[in-house]
Amino acid sequence: MQIKKLCNELGLSSFRGKLTGEVNDIVQDSRQAGRGKIFLARRGFTTDGHEYIDDAYQRGSRVFVVEEYPAELKKDALYLQVEKSSQILGKIAAEIFNHPEEKLAIYGITGTNGKTTTTFIMQHLLKHLGVKCGLIGTIQVDTGQEILTTPRTTPEANQIFKLLDKMVDAGCEAVVMEVSSHALSLERVEGLKFAGAIFTNISRDHLDFHADFADYLGAKLSLLEYLAEGAAFYNIDDNRLRRSFREFSGDKYSFGIEGKADYQAQDINFNPERIAFSLQGRDFTSQLTGKFNIYNCLAAISPLLTTGYAGSELAEGLNTFSGVPGRFEQVKLKGDKNRDFQVFVDYAHTPAGMKNVLSSVAEFAPGKIISVFGCGGDRDKEKRPEMGKIGYEMSDLAIITSDNPRSEDPGDIIADILPGIKNLVDRAQKSAKSYQVIEDREEAIFKAVKKAEPGDIVIIFGKGHETYQEFADRTIDFDDREVARRALASLGG
Repeated sequence: MQIKKLCNELGLSSFRGKLTGEVNDIVQDSRQAGRGKIFLARRGFTTDGHEYIDDAYQRGSRVFVVEEYPAELKKDALYLQVEKSSQILGKIAAEIFNHPEEKLAIYGITGTNGKTTTTFIMQHLLKHLGVKCGLIGTIQVDTGQEILTTPRTTPEANQIFKLLDKMVDAGCEAVVMEVSSHALSLERVEGLKFAGAIFTNISRDHLDFHADFADYLGAKLSLLEYLAEGAAFYNIDDNRLRRSFREFSGDKYSFGIEGKADYQAQDINFNPERIAFSLQGRDFTSQLTGKFNIYNCLAAISPLLTTGYAGSELAEGLNTFSGVPGRFEQVKLKGDKNRDFQVFVDYAHTPAGMKNVLSSVAEFAPGKIISVFGCGGDRDKEKRPEMGKIGYEMSDLAIITSDNPRSEDPGDIIADILPGIKNLVDRAQKSAKSYQVIEDREEAIFKAVKKAEPGDIVIIFGKGHETYQEFADRTIDFDDREVARRALASLGG
């Protein structure tokens, strides 16, 4: 793209240098800088991108977006000054990639829990309807031509537009994407226009990043500011969302189970293998299970019904959806006959997420519930005792272990979890429930599987699809599903 045209389109009038030449990309990591690439100097939490301008120059970049001009200006370089670089990143990327967001119906999905499952369901339904659909989320990015991994739930703004451009080239008509509170606070979705904003639920999370819960909730609700002419869809059974949407004057539709909603599931039935419900007089079934997954299904179906797609086709599509890696995923041995107990792996790593899963399992578990869980290091410490309380209170046996300790000592994290359990134990004095502390995660999973008896359900929380475990000095290969399979294999039979 011609630099002069780019500046005219965005009204960039403060500059040093000549408005000549072309650019084909924008980056904010100097290691990715190069010929034809704009380098955007952004101030972060620990580093200042302005310190890397020289490095980007050495790598070939000649156009720089800055908040303040460097002391030394290169004669063959152009410096564009802006007030806040984070706010312009997406807008520049949109121009460079010829506004791919205008050629796609983009559905943004936010909430504390359920984002990943909802995006996967919605993409599956759109494909079933004959709509080629991309996906951006925690587990993967699907451009319509290739599957990519991403280091974060919602990529940086420049990466998003590059991905959307790939999707347009691949013939996609729509895209579903998870939108995290971090992304909204850090303006990663700046420049996007959403055809629909979907809110799954809101509960405590990421208070290591947000100032308080009000700040976290405000970040989530700011997704509404990016709605184009689409509507918002929210879980009416979530008290915080219900109160928040009373004040929203735009187009909105509710979904739920308990409260009267625009899209309300009725005649609910679920077991360890399936869920079934009726919606607007039509029967829906899914290979998913658990009450929480009914909410995820409603979140995915509601926008499509509102758009005008037939309920019969959506019901057909939902019936063929097989699930999401690491989201209440049942672990079995290949070729093994059904055992008399079941093992599941789930990504839930918040108090509300654990509670949703455990309350659903309690509805159909014929035997005991055995849970394995820990808490991530360098994250919100206040939720640790709450997770301990829920894990102990809603399980017959709770095994507390290490998750991703990161820079923290695993023993210290466990020590933060235990007060939530010990307070209950002290009050109850005698209880049929029990807990154990096994810091080594592999040992904890083996213990849980070996403790299982006929009718029991084992649930391993926290890591889901992840295939690693992060420590202060190393990252090791670790997949809960593979460890659980080895534990099952060790039982023989």
